[in-house]
Amino acid sequence: MLQRIQSVYLFLAAVAVAVFAFMPAVVSAADGHALLTAITPDAEGMYLVLLCMSGLISLLALITIFKYKTLKTQKRLCKINILLVIALLVSIGIITYAQPASLQAIPSWFNLLLLGAIVLFALAHRGISHDLKLLSDSSRLR
Repeated sequence: MLQRIQSVYLFLAAVAVAVFAFMPAVVSAADGHALLTAITPDAEGMYLVLLCMSGLISLLALITIFKYKTLKTQKRLCKINILLVIALLVSIGIITYAQPASLQAIPSWFNLLLLGAIVLFALAHRGISHDLKLLSDSSRLR
């Protein structure tokens, strides 16, 4: 059934990652202006990595919501989403520390949206595991 709490968690995670795509990921420490966002191209084109990964994570989270008939697949997709968000955070870290020292780049506060998405994916994973346990317990009683 579609009206489960993990569907809400997955939707909120998809929204958080989609909102992150429009916010600065790396800012300048000197004056606070955005150095790298997912929608504004820079010289190296690293924005494309952020945009593609954010889009993939959001799309996969929405697909995961509608895989409610196969809970094992839904659980696996939650794990993949968590790994993709971690990969996105690592790529932001690499991009931040690959900037020249003269720019004084620091990660933005909007990266916390990705940490929130990890928590939401973990909560959805826990809810799906709970549903699987309930189904196995009820089939054992029959």
